[in-house]
Parts: sequence; C-alpha cells; structure tokens
Amino acid sequence: MLKNKDDEIVGFFPPKKWIAVFLVVTMLLTLATAISCITVFSMYLDVGPEWMVGILSFMAILFSMINFGVTRGSFVCWKVLEYYALLLSIISIPSLLMAKTADLFLFFSINSLMLFSAFYLIRSHSYQKLVQYQFDHFSDIKEAKEAVEEEMKRNRKRQKSHNTR
Repeated sequence: MLKNKDDEIVGFFPPKKWIAVFLVVTMLLTLATAISCITVFSMYLDVGPEWMVGILSFMAILFSMINFGVTRGSFVCWKVLEYYALLLSIISIPSLLMAKTADLFLFFSINSLMLFSAFYLIRSHSYQKLVQYQFDHFSDIKEAKEAVEEEMKRNRKRQKSHNTR
C-alpha cells in the first residue's frame, strides 16, 4: 500500500482488513437475517410459505440496497445497517427464552451471536474507516469527472473560436 506525503492511503482498493470486516459483516447479516425471519415467522407469526418467501425476499433486497450504499460511502446507510443489526439482535433474544429443546436453544444462540458480532463489527473503527475511505474515493472520482468536463468545455470553446477565425 502506497502512502502519499499527507499519510493518506493511496490505491484503488481499500486495505484488506477493511474489506475483510465488510465481507464478514455482510455474511453474518445475510445468514442472521434469514434465520431471524424464519424464527419470527415460525415462532411469533403464523404466515403461509408464500408470504414467508415474499417477505424474506423483500428483506434480502432491502439489505442489499443498504449494503450497496455502504460500499458507496454512505454514512446514512452505515447507521441504518447498524440499527438494523441492533433491531434483529433485540428480536432474537426472546427466541432464546422460548426455545423448547437444546437444539433450538443452540440454533438461536448461534443466531444471536452472529447478530451481536455483526453489530459490534459495524460499530468498529475498521468499518467506519472503510465507509470514510469509500466516501472519499467516490468524492475524488466526482471531482476528477467535473475537472475533465470543465477542461473539455474549455477545449470546445477554444476550438470554436479557432474555427471562426
């Protein structure tokens, strides 16, 4: 990884540690969302399989959109993802108390552990640095694009004034 004179990280991709944290959070929340939805539908609500698949699909699409926002450096999406993980964590706690067998208790414990781990990682310094890095990266791209467009406008004006002579 190269560093410039201001000690800023230079490169197209963020550091591997930040990417790893992002991927772990994504995998934990993907699995935990599916498990939590199935738990809610089977323990708290009585819905048919069609509704279960529909709501689970909606939740997966919503999670993907929020996660995509994080990859674009959105601090709002980062906070929404943090509260999403916290909400799922809170929802998972009663299922531990309602578990009827040791196997279900283990299953719900693993789900709770995944959710609290994801929440902890989202709040971590590494995840915050990744979001900041992505925000800066896309801001730099926008600035470069605007500079190129401005230069192209100047060149067109020079070319028109040169052609009219």
